[in-house]
Amino acid sequence: MRANYKMQRLFVPDDLGPDIEFEPGQQQSHYLLHVLRLAEGAEILVFNGRDGEWSAAISAKSKRSVRLKVLAPQRPQPPLPDLIYCFA
Repeated sequence: MRANYKMQRLFVPDDLGPDIEFEPGQQQSHYLLHVLRLAEGAEILVFNGRDGEWSAAISAKSKRSVRLKVLAPQRPQPPLPDLIYCFA
């Protein structure tokens, strides 16, 4: 699957799955609302390092917070490499 480098990506610590809604932290909400100036309905990519990368849309917003709704998976989480480092 090709990566979409035009969409903004956001790391979230929450679990991701279809139709899950969550509020990102205060700094991430500020970034989405005031830096990127995204409107309600705008889509971004979210990932947590466990569940892969998912598309999400802004379902509600206020002056200081935003609510995201997870829509669909975009890329699966790649498996960790089987590397073992030994130092002497």
